[in-house]
Amino acid sequence: MNTSHTAFGGDFSSKQALRQQHELWRRALLPKQVASRGLQVFKQLQSLPFWNGAGCFALYAAQAFEVPTSGVLTALLEAQKRVCFPTAAFQSPSLAFVRSLEDLEPGRHGLLFPKPCCLPAALAEVELIVVPGVAFAHNGVRLGRGGGFYDRLLAHPESRALRVGLCFEECLLESLPEEAHDVRMHWVVTDTQCLRLHP
Repeated sequence: MNTSHTAFGGDFSSKQALRQQHELWRRALLPKQVASRGLQVFKQLQSLPFWNGAGCFALYAAQAFEVPTSGVLTALLEAQKRVCFPTAAFQSPSLAFVRSLEDLEPGRHGLLFPKPCCLPAALAEVELIVVPGVAFAHNGVRLGRGGGFYDRLLAHPESRALRVGLCFEECLLESLPEEAHDVRMHWVVTDTQCLRLHP
């Protein structure tokens, strides 16, 4: 797919159309495609020059059609890194530390969140945040799913982490509509490349 789009200065209808187009494409992927291509994304992620040096990471719990992160979590915990996930408090962005996949439980929309017993994590502690997206652009603009959670999280004044977006190669576009509140990625990683950006 990987079609080129022009930035429309935040045209809402354009964002909605692009979101629907790429969501349909992602949901059409077979589980074995998601797994095998997700493994390639993980390998690309591990090749980033600062990956081993960072000590505190923020991840997301992937849905069936998103780039998987369970293997990323396992590898980070085995390397004795600190790892946190977004909590269910969508209106006020917050994170909590997890020590295993068992620390996550289903919440709203079937998403996995840290259990209430998990310790809270301060945004200022996070050195690298792995960000999901329906699509990303070559200049680092992200197209989310419309909930606004990551917009609020990434724009928070305490957030100083390197921002790394994950997507499949077909969801990396030439450009995307951009709004004033959008926060660009420092890197976008796909199953074929690591794209370094200058937000």
